[in-house]
Amino acid sequence: MYDFVSDDVVAKTWVLLNQAFNAAYTATSKKLRPWGISSQQAHVLLVLSGSSSPPTCTEISRIVMRKPHTVTALLNGMQRAGLIRRVKDDHNHKLVRVVMTKKGKEMWKKLVQTQLAINMISFLSSDEIQQLNSTLEKLRDAAFRQLEVGAR
Repeated sequence: MYDFVSDDVVAKTWVLLNQAFNAAYTATSKKLRPWGISSQQAHVLLVLSGSSSPPTCTEISRIVMRKPHTVTALLNGMQRAGLIRRVKDDHNHKLVRVVMTKKGKEMWKKLVQTQLAINMISFLSSDEIQQLNSTLEKLRDAAFRQLEVGAR
């Protein structure tokens, strides 16, 4: 039903990659809907939870692969919802850092408890997860190189 039949291995890989992303995104969005949070907002909370220090808006933009103005709009909505707040950097007052509020931390705790990402990859062995991560990093880096070539 979902199989793309082709002798072209590259075309099949491209279709599978897009199917996997879109299905995971849709499944995640469906699970998040009852809490009133989007996949993009959950992604930002993930970034904030995994950062050793509060990131700047620009750093978040780079990690989530969205344009700064898109991330600004996303963060504005998250701030209105009480999930994050922006604070001036202690050392460089021109920098604004993003931190989770108490409500944001509670939301993150709910997300962790539902194990959204874990459920998606729970059927993979640790070796397969490492291999997948390695392959995805190669694909991402190749895409970045293509973007740099196109920007010249």
